[in-house]
Amino acid sequence: RKPSGDNSFNEHFDTPTLSAEFQWLRTPYPEKFISLSERPGHLQLKGRESLGSLFVSSLVARRQLDFDFRAETKLEFEPESFQQMAGLVCYYNSHKFHYLYVSRDEQLGKHLGIMSCEADLSLTASFPMDDAKLQLNAGSPVYLRAMVRGDALQFSWSLTGADWFDIGPRLDASLLSDEAGKGEGANFTGNFIGVCCQDLSGAQLHADFDYFNYRPVHD
Repeated sequence: RKPSGDNSFNEHFDTPTLSAEFQWLRTPYPEKFISLSERPGHLQLKGRESLGSLFVSSLVARRQLDFDFRAETKLEFEPESFQQMAGLVCYYNSHKFHYLYVSRDEQLGKHLGIMSCEADLSLTASFPMDDAKLQLNAGSPVYLRAMVRGDALQFSWSLTGADWFDIGPRLDASLLSDEAGKGEGANFTGNFIGVCCQDLSGAQLHADFDYFNYRPVHD
């Protein structure tokens, strides 16, 4: 039993229905892209449109409830092209997010990278940080983590779930807030942390997530 006021959440996707802690975007038919039965004990997401899309996204997330927290998942995903991505995302809306993702390119093959869209409505796209890409072995799962302390977000990764390594710079988590950004639709939802999958090829390649946990961090 959790102590009163403890916002910890640990989900292993062992039940036939998704926890009420989770939310998703723009559809009353989550069964079109979410499955808990295709691979029991896993959340399987079918890839859909980009995180910047205002239409059909494949994203499952829960609210950020603490200034300081850690969120973690284990991902199995075998992308076949740069058009396919899946991973862990800190998401406010379609133009305010930080995303730790697995994808594929011609040079590195399967790799881990970071993509950010930083509350600027003049941007038409969000670009990955090329210097933060890390090659991954095909067929191997990867553990992903986001650590937020106030206005600083640090992503990290692991192959075992025990030994963790930072990837990329510290990112500005304050941009994922009601106060950041301008323009219609800029300030509405509050920030979420969750998992997602994209497939711009239209093939709906799926990603499997073994668990998702969220824990407040107390010094």
